[in-house]
Amino acid sequence: MRTPGSQWLGLLALGLVLLAAPTLAQSTDTSDIPAEATSDSTIVADLLDTLDSYTCKELEPIYYREIPRNVYNDEPDRLYELVIYLAEKCDFGEPLGRVQILASIWDGNFEEIIYGYDVVDWLADRYDPAKKPAAGSDRERFDTFTTDFANQMLPHAAAGTVEEFFCLFYSGNTNGAWQLLQSNSLEDTWLKYYYDEEIEIISNQSVPRMVTAYWGQWMPRGDMEFVDSKQVIGGSFEGWSEQWFGRVLLEFRGGRAGAPYRVNSEGLQGRSDRWNAVLLGVEFGGSVWRQGPHLAEVFAGIGYDGVLPFKGEDLTLATYNLSLGAGYRMHLTSSRRWFVKADGRYEIMGNRNAGGTNLGGSALSVRMGLGLALGKNMKPRLKTLGH
Repeated sequence: MRTPGSQWLGLLALGLVLLAAPTLAQSTDTSDIPAEATSDSTIVADLLDTLDSYTCKELEPIYYREIPRNVYNDEPDRLYELVIYLAEKCDFGEPLGRVQILASIWDGNFEEIIYGYDVVDWLADRYDPAKKPAAGSDRERFDTFTTDFANQMLPHAAAGTVEEFFCLFYSGNTNGAWQLLQSNSLEDTWLKYYYDEEIEIISNQSVPRMVTAYWGQWMPRGDMEFVDSKQVIGGSFEGWSEQWFGRVLLEFRGGRAGAPYRVNSEGLQGRSDRWNAVLLGVEFGGSVWRQGPHLAEVFAGIGYDGVLPFKGEDLTLATYNLSLGAGYRMHLTSSRRWFVKADGRYEIMGNRNAGGTNLGGSALSVRMGLGLALGKNMKPRLKTLGH
């Protein structure tokens, strides 16, 4: 049971609280701080003490809200503690790396030891359109905050330093940042080393390599016209550098000649109408027209052209094959992974049967094929890294 004395004490305490309320409100006025950045210090302390009770999924929106509050409330120690905790427990990737960098610059203790090769991934991801946050989300507001944060620190960053690069980059001046990084100013930094290594690797991977399977017709002319047209089945492997390409090809022409021919070579004589031929060659060329998914090309080739006239005999009638050609291809998807192509060639072959029927001459050939680009298209990543 409460005594009269205790009741008076309770009323007195209530009165003191009511009298102190205006003063307390004035002392904690946060009108100069953005609404989303204000927080009660007791709540923040409680949060830091109970981080283990949250999953990483639950911590992500908390992270996006608490980081700006720590900065606006000038709480670098709390910011540091939260960032270190999350770096050890959760994989937030680029947003967390971004804050580690900006927070260390803000605190005046920036050192490159805070990142490794992963810093290049952070840079590539920051403005990747595919990773743009949803409008109105905590992540979008967080991105806006870090842009302003970096912009405010930019005037205080020494010119030609890594700190200036990150302030330029995260404030949205990516062109200026890439120009600085690609200059000699940061030559002796780890950032420049990691960046150059990545660009070299990507540049090698971004050279398109393609395989094509094709079918066509081979139509001999001149002294070889008697052989008649033959079907061609083959494949090629090609690599591109800018507008130029080179490819290796292997194709087969089988069947019977339209009329028998006489063979006199390497001690073997006889008549045959067999025409099992193989072409192993290389072709070099370049594009002469591009528009959207369409491409036209010209090329020249040289190869080994051999015919097996007799079954079961170790005899190949071989000669050179020189060719000139032109072709067209169309990519079937926006990723340019699949394409169809068609081309035509004019071929010249030397005589390969000096003691018998002349098997040298010329031919026209047409090919139609289906191709596949190998590996991943690295051009988008090069673009996100300022190339």
